[in-house]
Amino acid sequence: MESLVSSLVETVSQMGMYVYVVVFFAAFAETVLGLGLIIPGSTIILALSALATDDHISIWFIIIVASFGAIIGDNINYYLGRRYGKKWISEDSWVLTPANYERGNKFFKSHGAKSVFFGRFIPAIKEVIPFIAGISSMDKKRFYLYNILGGVGWSLQWTGIGYFFGYSITTAQSWIHRIQLIIVFVVISAVIYYATSKMLTKK
Repeated sequence: MESLVSSLVETVSQMGMYVYVVVFFAAFAETVLGLGLIIPGSTIILALSALATDDHISIWFIIIVASFGAIIGDNINYYLGRRYGKKWISEDSWVLTPANYERGNKFFKSHGAKSVFFGRFIPAIKEVIPFIAGISSMDKKRFYLYNILGGVGWSLQWTGIGYFFGYSITTAQSWIHRIQLIIVFVVISAVIYYATSKMLTKK
């Protein structure tokens, strides 16, 4: 496990600023229609956030870049909904099936503009809600507001989990090393005590 983490950290450190390009496209792909089913954007962001505990990359840059990627991705979905509407809803579609549309539309009607924010955190409909907002001709300013809030919240969610997980691993590894030293010390002390006892007994 430790060797795997070390190799990943080395790979990320060699990427330099390009790692933030990966973060952007991971967040972007997670929200754009269809791409989220192929590219595990949230998993990539979570993994990179975990590696940020070693200071090779900045967790704050990851949060900012991931937020931008998510916001722009949903803006594209919103535009596609306004531009193409229900023309793209089909049984042959990956995401825009009639069932997904009805599920998303019901959620949108129940929560109104807030659905753009809340829908971001629901895997089954997160790509569909912005599209439905576009179909419904939701006011652009209201959409942008809730989209920004949702994008930042989504970014904080995955980067926070990843960073905490990475920090926990780092803490666990340091304690493992300490425990190993303690065990070695106890074993050596026991051996010395046993040898000394034998020598004194013989005398």
